Amino acid sequence: MNEVKLSGKIYTPRLRFTPSGVAVWEASVGVSRKVKDEWKTDFFDLVSIGKSAEEFADRLTDRCKVLQIRGALRQEKWEKDGVKHQRVRVYVFEADTEEAAKATPDEDLPF
Repeated sequence: MNEVKLSGKIYTPRLRFTPSGVAVWEASVGVSRKVKDEWKTDFFDLVSIGKSAEEFADRLTDRCKVLQIRGALRQEKWEKDGVKHQRVRVYVFEADTEEAAKATPDEDLPF
């Protein structure tokens, strides 16, 4: 199973379209962790393609707090000018924001 869940803040979101008109949304998510008595932040690259990309572009703005991002890890490899590159990105298929959580009344929860 390849699934990752992250919570944090969205940074530098951008929406672009391929020449064939397919939407591509890219951003980073900052995830904080405590090391000894100090907070550190790790940044992970996010991507979404298609209709969900346009939805995320509308909802996930810069510095938006995200309660949970669900996606799959994908490793990408390429060569440019004789130099090999690689990266791992999270291909997002679901994202819940604080705003979405506030819109759900507590009395609707089953617990």
